[in-house]
Amino acid sequence: MKFLRHGNRNIGIAGLSLGEVRKAGRVIADKMFSERYVLFYGFPSKRIIMRTKVFYVDPPLIRGKAMKVAIKLIHQPIVVIINAESNCINKDLVEKSIDEIESGEYAIHMSIPYTSTKLEMLYRKATSILLNIFPNVNLPNYPSYSLIVGVRKYFDLDEDTLWNYEHLATFMALLDGKTKVRIDDSNCKDNVQPVFSGMEELFIKSMLKSIIRLAMRRNIIERNIGLELLKEIEVNMQ
Repeated sequence: MKFLRHGNRNIGIAGLSLGEVRKAGRVIADKMFSERYVLFYGFPSKRIIMRTKVFYVDPPLIRGKAMKVAIKLIHQPIVVIINAESNCINKDLVEKSIDEIESGEYAIHMSIPYTSTKLEMLYRKATSILLNIFPNVNLPNYPSYSLIVGVRKYFDLDEDTLWNYEHLATFMALLDGKTKVRIDDSNCKDNVQPVFSGMEELFIKSMLKSIIRLAMRRNIIERNIGLELLKEIEVNMQ
């Protein structure tokens, strides 16, 4: 891992935050990244001072939009997206994840579940629906993650989602058939902030619809079947 500590021209990082950057700020500012960004998608203090480029994502509270903006900002072939408010992020874990992607062992590595009881309950309902449609595609166990490292091309998608954009990238990678995705459900979890309470159903419906649209665009399912599934989601996820 010595080469990482001396800088690497192939990696960019973006930290996503509602309004503050905790110990993860040290990771974001590390010189091993040739591109470093912090994206606020909430209501941060006007006095925040960072050693990295700062962007304010509008509309607020749309994590999926913030992730997509981050992907557009980063031009390196390997992207690192982290929850800048995470209590679990550390440099060693980030470096290990990067090493696995750089070696070609995995296309995407996600770690540290970022979840809530309500979000998790709805997500499990959604995955059961997806398994009936795509029985050979295994999605992650949790609705979102605080550490996401992967090959950029799997994240550069036309589809949008309100919350867990990383799941679209995972689905895209798994459709490739030749790639491997590692999901590390570590002992440490981050809690989704209370400000998102009441939005969980919208988030999960958005993920389901985006995955269906992605499958339609890739001709995995026929258009008429996809349109029917989109209608059923509105009923089944209530």
